[in-house]
Amino acid sequence: MDAHKCRSSRFFIRRKVMQLSGDLASIRLPMCNLDEKQSKEEFLNVLSGQLVKEHQWESNNFFCYHIAMWLSIVISFCSTILAAFNLVSSAALSILSAATAVVLLLDKKFMFPQRWRWHNERRIHLEKIRNQINFEGLSIKEASASFNDLIISMERNYPTGIDIIIHAVAPKKDADDGSAADAVKEHQPGSVGTQKPTKRKPKPP
Repeated sequence: MDAHKCRSSRFFIRRKVMQLSGDLASIRLPMCNLDEKQSKEEFLNVLSGQLVKEHQWESNNFFCYHIAMWLSIVISFCSTILAAFNLVSSAALSILSAATAVVLLLDKKFMFPQRWRWHNERRIHLEKIRNQINFEGLSIKEASASFNDLIISMERNYPTGIDIIIHAVAPKKDADDGSAADAVKEHQPGSVGTQKPTKRKPKPP
């Protein structure tokens, strides 16, 4: 009887352990799904916030670009009409011409059309990642990696306007360095500029 009770108690304990492990497994699966769902919603919220910012900056640069373009056209047209009919003094015409040049310079240095296209391209790529998550079953891990690669690659190509200044100054600097190097080379002993021509000995008959 004792052996039978011991066996039955062991069987009862094993059955309870198996039931408990099954219950834990059934509880663990919804928790994992809930975490994945939460991470997906969190990532989509980050994408939505980034899309709102990109759309805002895209609209700002588009607006500034068109304002600068139309201002330069209107000011140039008005200055031409006023100069043709002699309606204003030469000083006023000079001011209008300077205003046109300032507007064009600001548009060139701040690179409004380039920045507008940059934000537009970045917004399109972010919308592509969001659509892949919602409709193509892209995992959050792959979407996060694509998002990070996109941010890094796009930040490298951001139009800052510094490259225009560098390209404008660099050729002059290189030319100055080249002329200085040539001048130093000419005054060096044994250089081509100061080397005396050597007389060739006549060949024996």
